[in-house]
Amino acid sequence: MRRALFTLLVLPLLLSGGAALASDAGADAGDDAVAPPPGPVSTPYTLAAGISAKESCSCVFVVLQSDAYCKAFGSPADYVTVNVQIDHAGKGITSTFFGATRTAHFVDGAGCTLDP
Repeated sequence: MRRALFTLLVLPLLLSGGAALASDAGADAGDDAVAPPPGPVSTPYTLAAGISAKESCSCVFVVLQSDAYCKAFGSPADYVTVNVQIDHAGKGITSTFFGATRTAHFVDGAGCTLDP
């Protein structure tokens, strides 16, 4: 199911070069311009890295699966390479996908959350 979601949602964005996320709202923005939210710029690569970090974090620190299993679980598909690093001492996961890096941490009582 997770691989199917990746294939349907993220892969088309990767293949289009992120054109689906591009916005021309700033082209004629006047006084009504809205500042972008803080944090990393959303691209297909940061989205894929974020999904990988969050899912791997939940796998390791919530479900308590093995590191090897969770690294494979955090990889969206067999043909896509995501570098997943697990930090047991800091209870965090860092995922890198085509140069985009996102980190998720386990928070007691809340589970895993992506860092901004």
